[in-house]
Amino acid sequence: MKADARPASGLRVLIIDRQEETAASLAFMLAQHDTVVRIALDLAVGLDEAGRFAPELCIVDTGLLAVDGPRYVKALRQRCPVPPLLVAMSGFALPHDVQRASRAGFDRHFDAPPRPDELDRLLDEARQRSA
Repeated sequence: MKADARPASGLRVLIIDRQEETAASLAFMLAQHDTVVRIALDLAVGLDEAGRFAPELCIVDTGLLAVDGPRYVKALRQRCPVPPLLVAMSGFALPHDVQRASRAGFDRHFDAPPRPDELDRLLDEARQRSA
């Protein structure tokens, strides 16, 4: 596929997660919806993929962002041709985890794995934003 080519249909979702199994499980859940999913296993690859793939929803493992989350979120937004819904994903959903994700610039936060209703809401919101 050419760098600027877009999938024919389906919401474009980019998962950036260092744990291949976690990313694959989330991709499997997303496959039950009208989505086209790509996975990046590190931050640098995630930035490159965001520029090529133009995701409408981007889910990022917050464990990767220990050094400088706000800088990465800003770079991710700049790489995407159209601003995606940015969602932080972590193994924790304590109030300070949610606040930290918000301060970094994420639109939403969820505890991994997402509940089906939570995933449905995120997909609906991403579709509405991209319409």
